[in-house]
Amino acid sequence: MNLYTAVLASRSRRCRELREMSLQIMKNAIGVFDKLNHVRNNQTLAHDNKLPDKAEARFLFDSVTALLRFVKSVDAIRFGS
Repeated sequence: MNLYTAVLASRSRRCRELREMSLQIMKNAIGVFDKLNHVRNNQTLAHDNKLPDKAEARFLFDSVTALLRFVKSVDAIRFGS
């Protein structure tokens, strides 16, 4: 089960509905996570590769963590955490 289907499954079991824009962002985020694997595998200090510059690295980090915070907040509503 990927991130999007997990959120959709939890969405059907709770009273708060996500707006269409949020759902579209979640759909697009799957591609972001797929591309992040390339960065993780090929553009980190674990390998002898060219690293992203500081601004790009910050953008990647902030984008992914914002999405993860949102998913955590949706789960908190569902599980009462």
